[in-house]
Amino acid sequence: MSLLNFGFSKRPRLDNEQQNDTSEKVHYTNDIQNLLYEIQQQTENKTVEPARKPGRPKRKAEDLEESIESPSSSSSSSSLPRSKSGRYVQWPKDLVDAAVDSVHKHGGDICSTIRFLKLNFPNQYDCLADSTLRGWCKKREDQVLEDNSRVHGPNTIVKGGLLETIKDVVLAQCNSGVEQNYTMLKPVVKAVINESSEYNILEENGGRFVISNSWLDSLLKGLNLSIRRGTTAAQKLPIDWENQLDTHLMRLSHLVREYNVPKSLVINLDQTGCHLVPCRGRTWAAKGSKEVPIIGLDDKRQITLVPSVALDGSVLPVQVIFQGKTERCLPAKSIRDLYSDWNFTYSENHWSNLGSMKLFINEVVRPYITKTVDNMGLSPNQKSVLILDCWKVHKSREFLEFMKESHPDILLLFVPAGCTGKIQLLDVAIQKPLKNAIRDGFTSWLQGQASNQLKDNVAPSKLKFDLRMSVLKPLLSGWIKKGVDHLTKEMVHNGMKKIGLDQCWSKEFQLKSRGVYESGKLWPNQESSFFVPEESEVDPTTTGTRDFEGIDN
Repeated sequence: MSLLNFGFSKRPRLDNEQQNDTSEKVHYTNDIQNLLYEIQQQTENKTVEPARKPGRPKRKAEDLEESIESPSSSSSSSSLPRSKSGRYVQWPKDLVDAAVDSVHKHGGDICSTIRFLKLNFPNQYDCLADSTLRGWCKKREDQVLEDNSRVHGPNTIVKGGLLETIKDVVLAQCNSGVEQNYTMLKPVVKAVINESSEYNILEENGGRFVISNSWLDSLLKGLNLSIRRGTTAAQKLPIDWENQLDTHLMRLSHLVREYNVPKSLVINLDQTGCHLVPCRGRTWAAKGSKEVPIIGLDDKRQITLVPSVALDGSVLPVQVIFQGKTERCLPAKSIRDLYSDWNFTYSENHWSNLGSMKLFINEVVRPYITKTVDNMGLSPNQKSVLILDCWKVHKSREFLEFMKESHPDILLLFVPAGCTGKIQLLDVAIQKPLKNAIRDGFTSWLQGQASNQLKDNVAPSKLKFDLRMSVLKPLLSGWIKKGVDHLTKEMVHNGMKKIGLDQCWSKEFQLKSRGVYESGKLWPNQESSFFVPEESEVDPTTTGTRDFEGIDN
C-alpha cells in the first residue's frame, strides 16, 4: 500500500548541447504495472551481488537519452524546480513505492537495493541516488507513524470504551507526578485489560494483542504527550582497549598455567546499583511543558548488589547493601533467614566500601572456595583468581594488605580501567539479565496492585500505588532471588566466548602468554609478587577509573 507523495530527485548534468532543455519535466514511458510485477519477481529471486566500492558510475549523455521521454512528449507538463547543478526528475508514485518495497525485501540495505534496481531496471532507476531512496524510506516511516498515532496504536483491536478507559488511566498516571516509563505503564494497562470484558484480546489469554513499546508510544503521542529526558556523556573506551584486552587475557592465562587454576576457582565480582522503583529521571508529560515535576526525583532509593560468578558457570551468593546506620534498615530477620547464604549489610549511603568488601570476601568468596577445593579434592593451598575492576577501594593499600594477610591463596587480577564494558564478564553477560529479572518482579507486583484495586471497584483514573520503602523492602529479596535464579551457566559461557576468556585454558594460548611473561612485558616490575599489583599497572587518570566512594548506576 502506498503512503508516499511524489518525490523530487536531482538528475546528473547533461552535455552542454542538451542543457537548454533543463526546464522540461521528465516522465518514464514503461508500463508501470508490468514493471512493478517484474521488480517484485526479481527481488524475490535476487542473488547476492559481490560488494563493490560505493558511488554512482559515470554515464554518457547518449545513454541518459534512452531512459527519458523526448521533450516534445511532455511539453504539456508544468515546469519543475531547477538547479544550476542539473535537471530535476519527478518520480512516478508507483516507482517510488516499488523502490521502497524493494528496500524492505533487501533487509533495509540501501546500497544493495540501489545496485539491484540499477542492474535490473536501468531505464527506470539508473539516475536514482542513495540519498533519494533514503528520503523515500523516511517519508514512508513518518507516514506510518502518523497513521498509527491517528488511531492511537498500530493494533486497532483495542478500541471503543476499553481504549478510552486506557487513555484515562494513562493520563491519570502521567499527571500523578510519579515518573512514568514503559516499566510503570505496561503492568497498569495490562491490569485494566485483564479486568475488562475484553481480556481475551491479550496474547497471554489466547488473543493476538501485545502491549509493545511502539503501541504505548503511539498511544502517548496521540494524547499529546512527549517524553522529557536528560542527556549525559557516555563513557569512552581507551583507544588501545583491544591491546589491553589481549594483555588481560594473557595475564589470566599465565596465572592459570602457573598455578593450575580450574575455571571453578576463577571468580569475577562487581558492584551494581539497583533502584527499588525503576526510574531514569524522565516521564511522559504534555508537549511543550517547561516544568515537569517528578515525585521522588531526589529520592535515591537504591540498594547495591554485589553478584559474582565463577568461570565454570557457578553463581555465588549475592551481597545486598542497604542504606542506613543500624541493622534496622535491613529486611526483617524472618526474610533474611529465607536467604541464609546471602550477605545482607548496610552503609550510610548504600555504597560498597572497604568494610563491605572485607565482609563479602570473608562470608561469600572464602566459603565458596573452601567448598569447591574440598569437592574437587585439591590441595588446601590451591590458588584461585579473583577478577576485579579498578575501583579505588579494590586498589587501596588497605584492601590489598587485607587480602595478602588473610587470603594469600587468592590472586587478584584487575580489569583494565575504562574497559569493563568490553572485558569484564559480569558487565558483558550477567548484569543486564539480572536487572531485567528484578524489574520483571516489580512489574508483576505493580500489575497485581492495579488488578486488586480494579476488583475493589476503584475507578481506573483513581489508581494509586504505595511505593514507600517500607512496602517495597520486604518484596525486594524475592525479586532479587528471581533475578539470581534467572542466571544460567549458558550465559556465563556465552560471555566468556564473547570476551575470549575460554582460550585462557588452551595450551597454545598459555604458551604464548608464557613467552610474553618471559620477555618481561606481561606485568610491570615482574620481579615483584603477582599478588600485589604495582601502582604503574593501573593509571588512576585513565578514562573510566572510578575515583569516587560509590558505584556506577
